[in-house]
Amino acid sequence: MLFSGASTAKPKKDEKKDKKSDREEKYELQEQVFIRWANHLLDTERLTDHKSLQDGSNAIFVYQAIIGQTMAVLGNPSDDWPNILQYVGDSKTNPQEVMDGQQKAVLSAWWQLVQFYWRNHAPQQLREEKLSEAIKQWCIEVMKSYEEIDVYDFTSSFRDGHAFNYLIHSYE
Repeated sequence: MLFSGASTAKPKKDEKKDKKSDREEKYELQEQVFIRWANHLLDTERLTDHKSLQDGSNAIFVYQAIIGQTMAVLGNPSDDWPNILQYVGDSKTNPQEVMDGQQKAVLSAWWQLVQFYWRNHAPQQLREEKLSEAIKQWCIEVMKSYEEIDVYDFTSSFRDGHAFNYLIHSYE
């Protein structure tokens, strides 16, 4: 008999839960990376969670650290987020969605701050290059001295962990 009645395939409902869980993990990881980056830039532990990423005054403090100048912090999210997104040149992220705490919008706004940092602090010859492409090129350059590893992209080249370990090893 072809089918015994029992199925080993996951029900669609469980597959959707797994995908949602994976997506939530990805967003949480991004949040932690942005929090650590911002705290490092500010030399403080000011940001602690999603709510602190949502706070426009924290984004303004990071912006000030990037440009090396102070500016007025209005303390009013309805003014802070539209201003900061305008300052970094982001016309795609909806400030209202950031203020409402929509996770994807908050992370998008912080990614724009990271890219703004790149455009202001990267080596001059790389500033106009897309950040992810510049990082990929840097990884390829660092890995050239390791014949065992070929880096082509950020997915398949890093999947087994060897490229990441070689990258860390290059700093020892």
